[in-house]
Amino acid sequence: WAKLEGMDLGLIANLDFAPIVDIRNRVTHKGYKPTRLEAELVFNYLRSFLSLTGLAEVEDAPAAPEQPQGDVKTFRYIKERGIIVNPEDGSRNVSYKVETLNNMLATIADKVAVHSDQDAALQILHESGYAGGKQFGQVMNEQWELEDAQMTLEQKISKWCEFDSEVGWGKFSNEMSIDEEEGELHGQIVIHENFLCHKRKKNDSFICEYMQGYVEGVVEELLGGIEIEVACDMNACPQLKPLKKKCLCGIKVKE
Repeated sequence: WAKLEGMDLGLIANLDFAPIVDIRNRVTHKGYKPTRLEAELVFNYLRSFLSLTGLAEVEDAPAAPEQPQGDVKTFRYIKERGIIVNPEDGSRNVSYKVETLNNMLATIADKVAVHSDQDAALQILHESGYAGGKQFGQVMNEQWELEDAQMTLEQKISKWCEFDSEVGWGKFSNEMSIDEEEGELHGQIVIHENFLCHKRKKNDSFICEYMQGYVEGVVEELLGGIEIEVACDMNACPQLKPLKKKCLCGIKVKE
């Protein structure tokens, strides 16, 4: 090669590439995991080889266009304690597959229905979501009021929608209109790809009553304790109509 190309290979003539071949064979055929030192030695060997032969200057093939990956939501993992923390509010979180969590809720609801009735099962799911929503709404309301005392009710609800859209529950959108002077409100909270409808079939038990309760609890706290009612538009229900993707949660003041 040196004679044909008229180049001086210098030190590369003395490099022994057999160890690289050996590592390659062990990695490929025996599942061997190289050490960092081995990986760096291989890298430096090959970089020297490509540089001295001029091959390092060959243009790479055009890279395939990058696929959109979306924003990355980072949770803090504390390895020594085995916990993860949401840096946005400092709260401890756990990670479940959606199917696992939905199966848990569905099993609880189905067992309650057997020992009581379906209405009782739905009421328990609603109250569970409501309690969680009230607690979360109270904490967030206090925090946001400290950050900005002039924040309007609509801004608070929009901020909550942004927050909960980042934790995998679905995309929350605020479509409410609030007249703070008259004390009137109407509209809805829209949840695109509600996790509680994920892979749920028409004949499966409904567990999204939990989400209705959650939305009710959060919004009541953000409104300063005004009691509201949340009603899902069943004509747009993704569980009943698989081509639908949005849960429409109508909001009105409780009479």
